[in-house]
Amino acid sequence: MRNKLFKKNIMIFILILVFFLKISSIPIFADLNKFLELRNAGNYNAALLEIENQLKTEPENADYKLHKSIILSWQNKYAEAIEILKGIIAKHPNYIDAHITLARIYYWQKKYDIALNQINDFVLSKNPDNQEAIDLSNKIKQAQDEEYIKNKFIDNTLSDKNNNKDIALIKSDMQNKKINLVSTINVLRDYEPILNKYPYKEITFRAGAAYNTLLNQKSLTIFYKTGFIKQINNTWQDNEYFLSLNSLALNSEYYFKKLYLSSTLNLQHYNNYGAAYFKAKSNTIKIRPFILASNEITDFYKIYFAYSLEDWYNKEIFSRRLFIEDLHTLSFSNLFFYRKNYYSFDILRAIYSNGALRNYTDFILQTNQLLISTKTSNLHLNLKYKYRDYKNSHLHFYSLKNEFSSKNNLKLNYNLGYELSLVKPYTSIGHKFEAQTTIKLKQNINLITAGDYFFHAAKDKDREYNFRINLEYKY
Repeated sequence: MRNKLFKKNIMIFILILVFFLKISSIPIFADLNKFLELRNAGNYNAALLEIENQLKTEPENADYKLHKSIILSWQNKYAEAIEILKGIIAKHPNYIDAHITLARIYYWQKKYDIALNQINDFVLSKNPDNQEAIDLSNKIKQAQDEEYIKNKFIDNTLSDKNNNKDIALIKSDMQNKKINLVSTINVLRDYEPILNKYPYKEITFRAGAAYNTLLNQKSLTIFYKTGFIKQINNTWQDNEYFLSLNSLALNSEYYFKKLYLSSTLNLQHYNNYGAAYFKAKSNTIKIRPFILASNEITDFYKIYFAYSLEDWYNKEIFSRRLFIEDLHTLSFSNLFFYRKNYYSFDILRAIYSNGALRNYTDFILQTNQLLISTKTSNLHLNLKYKYRDYKNSHLHFYSLKNEFSSKNNLKLNYNLGYELSLVKPYTSIGHKFEAQTTIKLKQNINLITAGDYFFHAAKDKDREYNFRINLEYKY
């Protein structure tokens, strides 16, 4: 009899224990009236103090932690908010609001792929009718499309100089604290004896390190580069040179609602080891601003305005003296959206610091069609016509480009591209192949490699090879 009673008591005790363990895994909802009043009034500091006081009495209350993370995210303290949300999800993996809030913060940080993975894998896969998650997913996809289009406009604005390629690699995703190790190599071979009296081969190598941090949520980057430019002439060897390059750059970025401003202070030193009359040393300080402004007129019509100042080393035709040449660019674009496709009309004015005859105005018509879009990949077709008006001549550029990109893979993402171009009146046909891979070695370490190969057919037989590698550590 006693054994039966003892066993019965044991069973009741186990059931009670299981019950309490079960309810402890469910977020506890409590009276948050005072907190909500402060939050809705926009008094976030007081609201944060109130929710922290509540957490002192109930430190494991997941609902209180969620509210705290939301306030922190509204104060742009994303790292603290993400840490809290990850802690909530670790203990309560089915807490939908925590997953949605985490995805929203990644969206605000412009980490669109991570945000979309978060919302698809942990919310919509289990609750496909969750309207809040559906709306957020649509916003993320729209932001991805707009980011892609904005980058296309910037590509039209900036010149295709090798220096801009590795700078662009560094300046991508500047909303994170990170360290980059970068190396680039460019090989240019000019075979055209008519347009260029002295065919040459030019090799450019650069290596550098960049440290990016956030000060008051503003991006600040310190970037040191070293390298060389080696020019080899087949028919005029005393015109060859070997130019060593060193530069220290300080870059800051500011984001406003409709305005993006980037400014780079660049300290440069070069030393040329060419022929005796060609040797030279120089130290320079340059400021390179880039301004991008946008305005949404309607849901399907947007305008962009950009100004950039670029500089690079160049050589005078007659004296063969090295100098730093500046290029000022003003660009205006009209963008029209329709069913994930866009159409644009751009006007660009380029002004060189040396040689007014080379100043030009571009009129660009462009369309980008999203041919295929799946959960794991996109296929774009880009068609572009550009009319370039010089003071004494004009050129017509025609371009067709296919771009295939993978997405939403946590370990490996890649992009492949092919571009066919035609220049009139020279009837110069060009082919360009591009590839880029992003490999996630660890949670906070990425290896990014990119390469392209460009060559001319017909009379022009120019060749250009580019390869870039970037090791990125987010801390």
